Amino acid sequence: MRFQLRVANQLAEFALRAAGLDPTNFRKLYWDVFDKKATLPADVVCPYFLSDESVNAKVWVASFGPHVAYLEIEVADEIIGNRIRERLTHYSEESRGMSVSERERKELLAKIDKIVAAEGVNLKKAELGGDVLTRPAQESLMRFCDEMDHTYRALVYWRFRDTTMSKEDRVFAAKWLAGRYAIEKDPYLWYQLSMVLYNGKNLAGPEIADELIQILKNPRYGESRCMLCDVLRRTKDSRATSVLVSALDEDELAWMALESLAKLRATEHVERIRKLLRHPRADVRRQAKKTLAKLGFPVEVPPPPVHLVKNQKSMPKDLEEWSTNLDMEDLDPTVEKLTQCVESGFTRTEVAEISGVVDGMKHNQTRTFRFPVSANKNASELWVAVFMDDIESPDLYIFATPEIIHRLGAITEGKGQ
Repeated sequence: MRFQLRVANQLAEFALRAAGLDPTNFRKLYWDVFDKKATLPADVVCPYFLSDESVNAKVWVASFGPHVAYLEIEVADEIIGNRIRERLTHYSEESRGMSVSERERKELLAKIDKIVAAEGVNLKKAELGGDVLTRPAQESLMRFCDEMDHTYRALVYWRFRDTTMSKEDRVFAAKWLAGRYAIEKDPYLWYQLSMVLYNGKNLAGPEIADELIQILKNPRYGESRCMLCDVLRRTKDSRATSVLVSALDEDELAWMALESLAKLRATEHVERIRKLLRHPRADVRRQAKKTLAKLGFPVEVPPPPVHLVKNQKSMPKDLEEWSTNLDMEDLDPTVEKLTQCVESGFTRTEVAEISGVVDGMKHNQTRTFRFPVSANKNASELWVAVFMDDIESPDLYIFATPEIIHRLGAITEGKGQ
């Protein structure tokens, strides 16, 4: 079956998930369109996770309007298709989906407060340390969670993050949270459970080490397991180091496993960590460098940032601009193309200088470099700016003479040597 509807852009992922569709591929398409890496119309496959059988829905995106996404859904299974349509319609623009979701969330939060109040507990006070979330209150929340639709269960899980509990009840809550992985089918809820355990007050105790190890070893849970690497580290279980070393083989877990191994002072695994300096993902390579440095085995230090400038106000007005958005692993190869565009002033040393600065940049930071260069026997300036629009997708800006920009464009398009 096939049907169309309109959903508010900011509600689209939520609505798809509420309908039982994993919105991961939809999210990627949205950002690819936003970053101008993809154009619409386009379609993505969203797995239906509420069925024991393998069922996929094809989601066509006609456009992302100023406020509304125009979608067309196709599902081979008519029964499941009707379930998906009913749920998506509930949160569609025609149903005023934003108002519906806001009302539902407020009503559920009020009900959660009422449930624990019936057990003599003030939830707000328990979060501030003035009250204790008792075992009866915990059990009432857990029963309510079982009765809820998957869409809002994270509201219950997060009630266990900051609340004050006795040591025995913290263990009880942590084991329940870890056990929910096997129950939940929604990948979003696996991630939420990880974040609650990661951020929760003293939830990372040795009593849940067995559960954490089972989850970390199960690839079914994908990237949602990432933060559990550090949760396992905090349990102080003797098996933590070996499990984290095994996690280095999974791209989704590698960077957090590296960070956790640094905190465990796992110097006996330096050679294994050193291999990740050649990992295809830039975030893993950067974390491998940091981990080795923390363990006392620093890698080669990049050249000092002597060409770094504070702003672009002194940039010559006659320079032309070339820019692109790229994945982090493509930054060095792209910048290195500039070495073919000038006769002197920009070599692999300058590329390494830029790379060393970028490795330490944070989200939304910009760093600008000025290089005196020579091209066609004429002295000029080459400016390079990097904006960390996303930690894995920086924006690269190059300002140079028309001759250099033309040469760079030819090489980038595969026309140069």
